[in-house]
Amino acid sequence: MARSPTIGYEYSIQWHNPKTEPPPGMARVLVRAFAASSRPEDKPEAIARKAAELEFGSGWVICSQAITPPPRRHSAEQKGKRRVGNLQRRVRKAVGPLFAQAVIDAELARKPDDYAGAEVSREGAAYVAECDAEDARLWAAYLEWHAQVTGEASGEAPGALGEVA
Repeated sequence: MARSPTIGYEYSIQWHNPKTEPPPGMARVLVRAFAASSRPEDKPEAIARKAAELEFGSGWVICSQAITPPPRRHSAEQKGKRRVGNLQRRVRKAVGPLFAQAVIDAELARKPDDYAGAEVSREGAAYVAECDAEDARLWAAYLEWHAQVTGEASGEAPGALGEVA
């Protein structure tokens, strides 16, 4: 699968000492800034200024997160078709064509929701939802920055992707 193009990076200065809390009166994330660069070394000026004020090695770190368009998600119908196709291929390879259809029918009857495209586990669904929420936050930050820089208040930026067709 091809990787999505990196549009830029979100930089932040965060408290990353896992055994302690940040100093009193300071938040865990001090500053966030976006840089439309393909090189992670090009930190925004706001990050550089704040970094000069802090004593690093005491729990503060500079973090960078690549900004990419939100991932394209397959519909439940597409997931189901793919799972059934994979099942058919695996069974035909394992038991041969003579008994394959009986095994496939038994498996489809045993797990109808899985082959209809439902999420396989609650943990998997929760993880996907958590990742989607973080992707949405990063994408919204990018769109806000893009609108400020270009003066366009568009809901989609160049290269935005939707659901898989």
